[in-house]
Amino acid sequence: MFCVIIGIVSFMAFNNINLKQKLLFIPYEVKERREWYRFFTSAFIHADITHLIVNLIAFYSFGTFVEHRYQLLFAEFGTILYTIFLILSMPVSCLYTYYKNKNDKNYAALGASGVASAIVFAFVLFEPYAKINIYFAIPVPAIVFGILYLIYSNYMSKKGTDNIGHDVHFFGALFGIVFTALISPDTIIGFINKLFFL
Repeated sequence: MFCVIIGIVSFMAFNNINLKQKLLFIPYEVKERREWYRFFTSAFIHADITHLIVNLIAFYSFGTFVEHRYQLLFAEFGTILYTIFLILSMPVSCLYTYYKNKNDKNYAALGASGVASAIVFAFVLFEPYAKINIYFAIPVPAIVFGILYLIYSNYMSKKGTDNIGHDVHFFGALFGIVFTALISPDTIIGFINKLFFL
């Protein structure tokens, strides 16, 4: 359902500049006009069809697995916890970006990449040696992908030469790990066992 809503809203915003402007994550507007809803709505719009498809693939490929694991851990509450996980990942992944850019009138961001990162890294916590294909072609263990992803996101954030919200990726990833570990501390033990005691 989450994927369907994101797809519908994104397509609507592709052809409606006013809707897109209203839903964008603009830290300055959040600070000055108290438009806190932007922490959430920006996840439902994307820059283009490629941006949208990449995030939807992450939701479908990894999200289905993570939701199923939540269901195994918490039975009927698993889906509720997974929904809370998705909702919280939106603002949490944007918090650093907000504080970093709240005085910049020209800064704006969009996309559900923070949510996608949270989902992928929850997956890494559950299955550190599962294969993840970089660029859909190069298979690497999930833990290796995770480490490289965090290093790359941190480096590119400091470099600041492109138009991508690397901070959102980084903090979304951390949220995926922390939230899952908090609701299920045994997951950390399972992660360590899989990592070192195969």
